[in-house]
Amino acid sequence: MISPASTFAGNRAWSQMAAMMSEGAWGWFAIGVGTFRLLALIINGTFAGTWYGRWSPHVRALASFLTCFLWFQISFGLWASDAATTGLAVYPGLLVLDAMNIVAATKDAAGMDKAVSDGR
Repeated sequence: MISPASTFAGNRAWSQMAAMMSEGAWGWFAIGVGTFRLLALIINGTFAGTWYGRWSPHVRALASFLTCFLWFQISFGLWASDAATTGLAVYPGLLVLDAMNIVAATKDAAGMDKAVSDGR
């Protein structure tokens, strides 16, 4: 989306995304979320005994939530455009997998919150 060629122009699949933000903004949003998520996963277990360790599951849940937002926008656009494309199988699948990540991360966050409140 950041490339010189226009992806959104004249394509109904991207119209609702184009109404929200520019093509370049979506591209930078995707890169930003991906970078944030990658850093969160790299740091995830590295600093278990530090202040970050307590918030690690919360950060993972937030990263998955932001990624779900992106997958939802792409999936909804493809669905609304009546386009017959493999993207209708891929992007909703990614959305479901990231939703499962949110559930797992929030369970981990609840366990961490409980451990902190119990003084462990």
